[in-house]
Amino acid sequence: MPLAAAGATVQVINDDAPLKVTYKAEVNGKVVNNDVLTLTGDGSDYTKQFTY
Repeated sequence: MPLAAAGATVQVINDDAPLKVTYKAEVNGKVVNNDVLTLTGDGSDYTKQFTY
């Protein structure tokens, strides 16, 4: 049975050297999120909650 709704929480915390983060989500073959970034510095944070 297909899901009618879904959710995801993503959290990445950098403690040292630069860290590349990529997150891609597709719904029914269509890209709905495509995040690409680099966390630099001690304690830099990427936190996001997604609902589809």
